[in-house]
Amino acid sequence: MPVRSRLQQRKAQEAAREHALALRLAAPRPAPPKPLDPTAIANQVRRYDPADATAVSAYIRNHASLPVAIDQYLQLYSEILAEPAPVASLGRDLADYARASAMRIHEMETELAELRKPYRMEPMSEYAGTQLAVAIDNCPEVIDRSRAFGVRVSVENNGYDKVSSYSPYPVHLTYRWLDPENQAHLIDEGARSVLKPPLGPGDRRAYNVHTIAPDRPGRYLLRITLVQEGVMWLDYIAVPVKAETVVTVV
Repeated sequence: MPVRSRLQQRKAQEAAREHALALRLAAPRPAPPKPLDPTAIANQVRRYDPADATAVSAYIRNHASLPVAIDQYLQLYSEILAEPAPVASLGRDLADYARASAMRIHEMETELAELRKPYRMEPMSEYAGTQLAVAIDNCPEVIDRSRAFGVRVSVENNGYDKVSSYSPYPVHLTYRWLDPENQAHLIDEGARSVLKPPLGPGDRRAYNVHTIAPDRPGRYLLRITLVQEGVMWLDYIAVPVKAETVVTVV
């Protein structure tokens, strides 16, 4: 770093320290709360020192006022601008700046695209999760192993907010395969199925859950539930949201 740049950096640091010190001197010190009574108020009035208050006020006006701070920053800014930039690195610096700007613009466009969506799914509270209910309407009792099949379910929303599979925290239908005897998890989580269309307050809608049978024959407990990605599984909350049925895999 050039000597001049180091001097300018030191000046900026000293100016910042002086400004912070002035603000600390001006800030009133917190006192422990005391009962408000005439004697206490009179004691506080007697503690007031007009000369000390005048000195502090004068110091603030001379060293920490807004015009003084602006003058210091303008002077530092002018000194930095007066320093010639290295010609050899100017092109590279401009290219780096343009590249960083383009990346930030792309990020902002992505964020704006998310905000322009007709609906965003925000994290639900556990209470909001308990206001959902799921029921199995149609599921085969016997299925070939490793076969993909659909389970028809109904989902009811007794809460006050719309529930959907929109980002950034989508809610999906999903499933688990469990042991019907002890409910041990044999396949902990399955594929996701979207809530399309979204489920409004007071709505009850039918959805299809895309399911894949286990690859080993036997009796299984199929659990259908909901998951909010990155937030919670609704079959794990205080009032679990789930529907279960026994399926034989052959």
